[in-house]
Amino acid sequence: MAQVDRSASDDTYMKNAWKVWLVIATILMTAYFVVEKSAESKLVLYNGVGLVSLILLLVGIRVHKPRPVAPWLWFAGGLASFLTADVIYYIIELGAGDAGPPFPNVADAFYLAMYPLMIIGLTRMVKEVAPGRSRASFIDAAVVGIAWFGTTWVLFVDDFFVVESDFWTLGVSLAYPVMDVALLAVAARLVVTVHLKHIPFAFIVAALGSLAVADTGYQIYLVQGTFKTGLFIDAFWLMFYVGFAVAALHPTVAR
Repeated sequence: MAQVDRSASDDTYMKNAWKVWLVIATILMTAYFVVEKSAESKLVLYNGVGLVSLILLLVGIRVHKPRPVAPWLWFAGGLASFLTADVIYYIIELGAGDAGPPFPNVADAFYLAMYPLMIIGLTRMVKEVAPGRSRASFIDAAVVGIAWFGTTWVLFVDDFFVVESDFWTLGVSLAYPVMDVALLAVAARLVVTVHLKHIPFAFIVAALGSLAVADTGYQIYLVQGTFKTGLFIDAFWLMFYVGFAVAALHPTVAR
């Protein structure tokens, strides 16, 4: 009888784990902006949210066993790459002083590596969940991608060619908006292929939207030479982490 009660309690906890993490993540994100900012506090709080989100994503995969599981493993790889980049960036910031980390730096390799991992995961999810609708969804995704690329070009991409920079800096600067366009285009395929009333998919799309907002703000600050950690756009990067963890923890992810 005790074993049955314990099992029922565990099931109840896992069904509500996504809500618990939403509350805890909101508290941690608030603390990130409220506590006195230092390189150390930002390193611990910001990357703490990222690390816990990655762990909870893996827990959700193990407990709920979503089918197909492959896309979720690619998502985990993407978050791991992004987290590695964040840790490296904040460590560089610790030693950089007021000047801040240089751009580009080694963290950018891991940031950019996240995009193809996520794109592969989304592509496999679309093919597995709705294999018969790939052509129509591809057209819709192309429209979204072209529209977003045009918007980003107007906002800041052309400014990169005005600012004097070497080939490497220019290449890395342009890689971010290009990767964002590719990722959003694939995300658009998920939106038009899968009903967003399925809550885990809705959280995935929200997470990718948060990433796009943060990346756009980052590029604008970068062109202006005013980017630093602790700005409001950090909240959108944190929501990118949290969104994927919540999606994996939601009990309907296995459906």
